[in-house]
Amino acid sequence: IDKLVGLIEKLVSFGKGVVEKIKGWLGIKKEFTSNAGNTHKMYFKEQGDSGQMIIESDPVSVKTFLSNRKKEIPKDTSLDDAKKADHSDKVTQAQDLVKKIEELTYPADRNAKPPETAELEILEKSEALIGLLKVLDPTGSNQVVPAPTFMPGFTNGARAQFFEAKYLSDHPTKNYQHGEDASKYKGDLSGALTMLEKMGIQAKWVAFHIVNENYGGKATDSNLVPAPQYINKDYRAQFEDKLKGILVKKQPIWMKFTCSYRGSTSLLQSLSATGGGMKFESNQWIEDAASVVPQYSATVDEPVAEKIEVNSLVKDSDLWYFYEKETALEIASLDFLAAEVKKGIRFKSKDDIKSHMEKFFIPATTSKGRKTTILGQVDKTNFSFA
Repeated sequence: IDKLVGLIEKLVSFGKGVVEKIKGWLGIKKEFTSNAGNTHKMYFKEQGDSGQMIIESDPVSVKTFLSNRKKEIPKDTSLDDAKKADHSDKVTQAQDLVKKIEELTYPADRNAKPPETAELEILEKSEALIGLLKVLDPTGSNQVVPAPTFMPGFTNGARAQFFEAKYLSDHPTKNYQHGEDASKYKGDLSGALTMLEKMGIQAKWVAFHIVNENYGGKATDSNLVPAPQYINKDYRAQFEDKLKGILVKKQPIWMKFTCSYRGSTSLLQSLSATGGGMKFESNQWIEDAASVVPQYSATVDEPVAEKIEVNSLVKDSDLWYFYEKETALEIASLDFLAAEVKKGIRFKSKDDIKSHMEKFFIPATTSKGRKTTILGQVDKTNFSFA
């Protein structure tokens, strides 16, 4: 390897002419293992009018690195006894930080309210871990990938609005837990799934993963949002599949996600995601500008209620928000029907609804035109009488 490096460096010194002649075969990567047992790839890369010899190491998971380093320290002749003790202590500190990051990211009780400082703690512990890794691997020759961070972590109890993930790696093994299919989710997405069911359109919507299950995303409130199936499919093709493609190439990834909701409801209005690969530079992993997935942004169409399940109506301001927009009924009419159902009334037909409204809802002083309008709204609305 040393002879080959020397030969290439001499050739490079002759300039562009030689580079043009040799770049055809020097583009092939040569893999080798150093005396320290680290795997590297060596290749020649054209750079401007000259070239550069690249030595590229495969990323190493932080757990593997710390485990190996713990065994190596006692045998490391470059360290005196004091340094060995210090480095051994730093390995222990780093292992503790990895454990704490995992506990914050994957809490044992997902339904427990996470501490308000959880995101800050994840960030601080991740930065502290990186600081220790720089001491334990000062040259960066191991290209240690820190413990993956998921903020705010995978928890239940609050609807998702923001998510950030970093340092996700599949090489040499996955450094994150297995993800979960949405079918594992037992919640209601802050009432969104029940609302969609009442509107008769739940089959057209899904519990949409923010962080894909294929790279560690869990089925929790913090990682699922309600979205139409077409948005889910588009997001997968335009963003998730491309991000997974970077992982396949043994490159760690990062991503950020934000969304907004429609009014006070728990249904999405818009969402946006950015992400890409990470590269090892100056002894740390940073976002790689040359490996960025195009930003995904979408406005979610307002759900259209196909029917009103009149005999199960319960007054709900969020549901009323959509019913008023997407059906012919007014808020006052909805309030009346819900109140009647609460009394035990079960409607059997539109004529039954209109009869109750004439007797108990529409004042006798109401003009004929206004009365016709209210009853006509019932005729224009699609009801289910189950």
